Amino acid sequence: MSHQNMEIVRSLFSSFEQLGPESTFRFLSPEIEWEVRPDLPDSRTYRGHDGVRELFATFEDVLDEQWYRPRELIPAGDLVVVPLRWGGRGKTSGATVEEREETWVLTLQDGLVTRVTEYATKEAALEAVRLSGDAQGSSRD
Repeated sequence: MSHQNMEIVRSLFSSFEQLGPESTFRFLSPEIEWEVRPDLPDSRTYRGHDGVRELFATFEDVLDEQWYRPRELIPAGDLVVVPLRWGGRGKTSGATVEEREETWVLTLQDGLVTRVTEYATKEAALEAVRLSGDAQGSSRD
């Protein structure tokens, strides 16, 4: 199951990069819950495809060419821990948005992502899923 989950997560990020945010919904459960980090201004839990579209829109309103690049994928049963970098280009200014790092924990069930929980650091995410920083089976991209 972990290998299949890793492939689904890899495909989700690839789809976003190649085809844009709307293409990712085929990987997301209709009942998805996406929990934004508490230290961010848009912090809350977005529910369902409409909620995730609302979350994506907050970025689309201010960014062009937004991107999310996984640094590695760490399997943890039905979870995949994804330390990533993200950025974009300001829609109005055209300025490059500084590259940011954070870690997402994706929960998968029946081949779909059912939950995304964002963490400020890889360590916080690993602690949340009770893994050591030396988790086996990680896949660097």
